[in-house]
Amino acid sequence: MKKLSIALLFVSSLLAAANETIIKEKPSIYATMQCAGIQWNIEGDSNNNALCKVEFREKGAVEWKKAIDLFRAGAVTPDKSSLETAVGWKNHMSIYVQERWKLNYLAGSIFNLKEGAEYEVKLSLKDPDGGEASELLTVKTRTYPVLPDLKSSKVTEVRPVTRGTLRKAVLGAKEGDVLLVCAGVYDGNFKVLAPITIMAAGDGEVIIEGSMKQGSETIDRGIDVCAPGVILSGITVKGFPYGLHLMPGSDRTSIMSCKFIGNHYSIEVKSGENYISDNSITGDNIPADGSNDGEGIETHAGVGQVICRNIITRVADPLSIETPNSDVFGNDCYGSSDDAIETDDSGPNLRIFNNRFYSCLHNGLSFQPYLGGPVYVIRNQFAGFRENYFKDRYLSNGAVFINNTFLNNTKGSLPNHVYSRNNIYSCWAGPLDYHDIGPINQGYDLDYDCFVSRMSVSAGDYFEDLGQETHGIVLKKENLFAADWDIVTPPVLISPAPMFELKDRCPAIDAGAEIPNITDGFIGKAPDMGALEKGAPLPLYGPRK
Repeated sequence: MKKLSIALLFVSSLLAAANETIIKEKPSIYATMQCAGIQWNIEGDSNNNALCKVEFREKGAVEWKKAIDLFRAGAVTPDKSSLETAVGWKNHMSIYVQERWKLNYLAGSIFNLKEGAEYEVKLSLKDPDGGEASELLTVKTRTYPVLPDLKSSKVTEVRPVTRGTLRKAVLGAKEGDVLLVCAGVYDGNFKVLAPITIMAAGDGEVIIEGSMKQGSETIDRGIDVCAPGVILSGITVKGFPYGLHLMPGSDRTSIMSCKFIGNHYSIEVKSGENYISDNSITGDNIPADGSNDGEGIETHAGVGQVICRNIITRVADPLSIETPNSDVFGNDCYGSSDDAIETDDSGPNLRIFNNRFYSCLHNGLSFQPYLGGPVYVIRNQFAGFRENYFKDRYLSNGAVFINNTFLNNTKGSLPNHVYSRNNIYSCWAGPLDYHDIGPINQGYDLDYDCFVSRMSVSAGDYFEDLGQETHGIVLKKENLFAADWDIVTPPVLISPAPMFELKDRCPAIDAGAEIPNITDGFIGKAPDMGALEKGAPLPLYGPRK
């Protein structure tokens, strides 16, 4: 008996040591113009119960403000069959999966910051099994790019004397030069090798057109940006297999108020900290064909992408974002042949907020896979997909859903390890699918959500075995939104474009939970459920006029 007691004590000590959080490095912080992402790598905490509170204030302010706690993205060792399932799909995915599962950290984001401002961030980490630490970080947000002052810049006016005139001017331009391009049609197939501005003069449309040949060579690229700090404004890129390619080293490129028409791949990004805003993208896909080839905006490298206020249609995936610490907001994406937005292969602090996604042929939000997290999905409208509003594949985990509206005629399926508050989920095809509790998903945290159902059941009945949604509600479809609406299976577009406002006296009004730094400024007694707060101005999706 004595030997057994010693053995149990030894095992207990090993478990306690494994559960204790060990801090061996400082947390990192990175800011875009209005958000900041934090990551704190740790060791130990095998039971994933370490917590980290976040407070922030603008430098010089007295009062600290609360942000949402850091998300616990624990190291997980999947069983053999799970690993084989995840890594057997594609070789690049095998590498991604094995790298992501090795990581052990807490991460999270602060929202609604001022551009160009300095902030202090206070972190307080504590593990009930042992281990605690506090850190004070400082960070400065970036500023939004602006067009150069023409009066203080070297400006060269470019006229369409020949189709090759613009290409020649670009190759001869030096750092800081501004090419003011007059209306006309120009050849593509050129590289931007210096930090210059190429902008429309304002006298008519500037078209860089593809489908031309140089001798026997087919021109397949519009513009390759190879230098940092380039600005493109007001330009139309038309008819290329690849419209615009941001090459490695082209960091901090700005693409503003441009049009991309009839390109197969419109914007491909292999650099960081780029700003892609107020553009119109119409690809060459036929939505009903179901093609998964030909993207709107696709990012492969770097951090800190800011992709906002674009309108995108007739592509496979309007947005494919593989880059962490990036902001995707205000976009209007519809009428596409594959998924609306892909998080596949991305990292922590990908922030998707205030967008509208609808009438895409396959799925709404793709996790194929997304591992570790968090990806923040906040105040988006998703509606009308032939398959599901989530593509939950290959053991994906690590998502935060707050105040979204998810509507579809098919069943939804939550990925693993989801935090969910104040969302509206359509469930008239049946309750949301979810995964069994186990070592991979680390469980769910679901509450204060609204489920749209034909059945008279409670939200708790949907998740009875998980003990979730104690404050959730279930509503009939006809009791929810102000306007009559129907979800049409693509390729038929929802028309007019959906704007899912709650009707007067809807039970989803004031039925949500307060989330620090996320639901600030709500109207009434508590935040509403769904993407649109009753009584608040309606959002603008797509380019600003």
